[in-house]
Amino acid sequence: MASGSIVKRASGNYAVVYYVDGKQKWKTIGPNKKEAERALTQIMGQVHRGEYQAPKDILFRDLCDKWLKKSEAAIKPSTLDFYRVQIERRLKPAFGHLQTRAISTEIIDLFVSELSASCLSPRTVAHSLTVLKTIFKTAEQWGYLSKDPAKAVKKPRVPKVEMDFLNPAEINKLLAATDQRHYALLLTACMTGLRRGELLGLKWEDIDFNAKTISVRRSVRGTILVETKSAHSVRRVSISDTLIKALRELQTRLLVDGPDNPLGLIFPSEVGTPIDGPNLLRRIFWPTLTRAGLRRVRFHDLRHSYAALAISRNVPLKVIQRQLGHSSIQITADTYGHLLPETESAAAAELEAAIFGADRVCEAV
Repeated sequence: MASGSIVKRASGNYAVVYYVDGKQKWKTIGPNKKEAERALTQIMGQVHRGEYQAPKDILFRDLCDKWLKKSEAAIKPSTLDFYRVQIERRLKPAFGHLQTRAISTEIIDLFVSELSASCLSPRTVAHSLTVLKTIFKTAEQWGYLSKDPAKAVKKPRVPKVEMDFLNPAEINKLLAATDQRHYALLLTACMTGLRRGELLGLKWEDIDFNAKTISVRRSVRGTILVETKSAHSVRRVSISDTLIKALRELQTRLLVDGPDNPLGLIFPSEVGTPIDGPNLLRRIFWPTLTRAGLRRVRFHDLRHSYAALAISRNVPLKVIQRQLGHSSIQITADTYGHLLPETESAAAAELEAAIFGADRVCEAV
């Protein structure tokens, strides 16, 4: 007959002590006695039903490597790179030397507190914890844990970044202050709403001048081109005659006096490689804002500027969703819904005029 008890350790944590086949086993639960009692009841129930399986041993660093290998085929390379950064920079240094089953909720809470007290932003801390939670969830499924210690750990609150965008007059000021070499780059950002990485990863083969579209097939991470995960992920963005003219002029200029461009990039660096994101900000975008006499907005705010302008011109939200590459129209509505009321009011007025006639509507006013 299996038996068990609860013991309070010197650290203040409660542990459950139980016997299986005559062998004593310990499991530290945490500072909450009721949680320890629930854990003991669950373990004893498993033992009596013959369902108990002792968690397998594996060092956390080995678990990370195994989890990354398992994830390679299921996620796109850019996401895998993001996971590796979190694991190598923060998770392995903190937990790599520990047995996975020895990592408690308390240890993870302390890890989050230490990260939060450092110079890292709440968003970065939340990213690290998200990856850790994903790894532990898989570890529980694989039998390395009887209970996921990260499940109860709360993510730090991430302050919402206020959206900013340039109005049409400010966009004109920005473009007027842009030097010729980078004019098409900033014009494309303003008139397509592409993300920075998507913009810098564009190649000439992606443009169909006749159909007036750009196909977004890849993105830049650092200075590395990362292709989209599948052909289904490629999206086509409509472009205007003004942008087509600017891109044709850029293409001609690059052929005459541009750098070697073996990758066929539309916006290559001075040495023909993808432009580094921070360099885009420091050397191109911020100086242009200064020359234009504009506030320092984020480069991503040009994407918001595109969306705000499209909404103000009554472009259907579904079209905006496709242009921006949102996975659902709900994301577009949640992000830009606060810009819609005036547009909806105008649409209501236009509908009334169509039904009753403009003159009658004016008389009612």
